[in-house]
Amino acid sequence: LRDMAPDLAGHLAPDGLAILSGLLRRHEEGVDESYRNAGLRLLDQVRLGDWSTLLLAN
Repeated sequence: LRDMAPDLAGHLAPDGLAILSGLLRRHEEGVDESYRNAGLRLLDQVRLGDWSTLLLAN
């Protein structure tokens, strides 16, 4: 998922949103960092138990 960050960011429409779901909470920081480095920003996150969903925008 981290390796996909540059490609996803490059294909996201202007003002587009990306939802990354089914992440283990222990991985969310690294995934968020990869997508921030690719130019996206975190708008929101939802946590349920050990699981996390990230809402990202460009």
